[in-house]
Amino acid sequence: DDCWVSIHGKVYDLTDFVEEHPAGPEAILQNAGADGTAEFAAIHSQSILDDFDPIGELLTATTAAAATTTADAEKDGGAA
Repeated sequence: DDCWVSIHGKVYDLTDFVEEHPAGPEAILQNAGADGTAEFAAIHSQSILDDFDPIGELLTATTAAAATTTADAEKDGGAA
């Protein structure tokens, strides 16, 4: 099974790191498939994420609407 967690709007595949996490796997697994930003930021500095490559960005209703508007405008040859 995979373990993906969103942190600061980016999605990370932490599957291979779960068992190595110093606080134990449950600290990561409780946020699998969800936004773990609050829990992450309460304990870690942002620089820890430099060791991991994001696999994507978290798409929320707001960012999805903005992306659709931009894509539609570009398709029509105009600006958003």
